[in-house]
Parts: sequence; C-alpha cells; structure tokens
Amino acid sequence: MPNREKYRDELITRLRVLRADIDLIIDHYRINCISRVEEMLRILEHRDTIGEDSVEPDVDNVRKMLSQLGDLKVKPKRGRLKDLKRIDALLDQLLSQFPTQL
Repeated sequence: MPNREKYRDELITRLRVLRADIDLIIDHYRINCISRVEEMLRILEHRDTIGEDSVEPDVDNVRKMLSQLGDLKVKPKRGRLKDLKRIDALLDQLLSQFPTQL
C-alpha cells in the first residue's frame, strides 16, 4: 500500500476515534449539567431528600438566582462553546447559593 493511502487510512481512523470521543465528552458533560439542575429542583420542590434535610436558599438568594438566570445570554441553536461555559459558570454560581453544599 503506498504511503499516501496508509496515511489517509490512519487519518480516517483517528478522525473516527475523535468523533466518538466528542460524543462521549458531550454526553458526560450533558449528564453533569442536568444532574446539577435536577439537584437544585429536587431541593426546591422538596422531593426525595437524601440524608439530612436540604435547606432552600433564602428569599434574597432566590431573587439573586432569578436575576442571574435572566441575565444568561445563550444561543442554543448555534452550539457555541462560550454558551456552554456561561451555563457551567452559572450552575456553579447557583449551586453556591444553596445553604448546604450539593
């Protein structure tokens, strides 16, 4: 097999591996983000508290969280990394306002 075909075939293989890695990373990132949102919802909706009773954020923190959510500017259909970074940072900010660490 000439070198050109050998390198092309190796590139195809590596690109397929990269594609699979991208899918896996995105799947795990999605699960992580959704889990954080779901945990906050679970506490706010008083569902299935595990261990100690989780305490809701006080009214000032709730207002602050509403403002932070309102300030979030994303364009989901564009699939931009900067939108994911904004969401990730926002989730960290929201979680930090719950009295007990989630």
